[in-house]
Amino acid sequence: MNCRVGDLALVTRATLPENLGRMVTCLRVERPKTLMHSSLDGEVIWRLDETLTWYLADGTQLKIPYAPDSALLPIRPEPDEDEDEASRSLETVSHVWE
Repeated sequence: MNCRVGDLALVTRATLPENLGRMVTCLRVERPKTLMHSSLDGEVIWRLDETLTWYLADGTQLKIPYAPDSALLPIRPEPDEDEDEASRSLETVSHVWE
């Protein structure tokens, strides 16, 4: 899964050009009934804070606050180069032993 709850994300895949590049917030994972028989079946679907327009497999156009995880790119700060996951873990362990 690309996104996590609360992530700010960029829409990178859409059925309409005006959705591309929009910034949305991922609120929660859902399986809305309106998408159950669409081309999105089997994908993780996010409830968003914004409404996007989508064309479904049958040609139906929907304005809904949902997007598949695969269409979203989360925007997160980069970790500090000086401190990586492994060094933090080792520091924590060394303090316990002192």
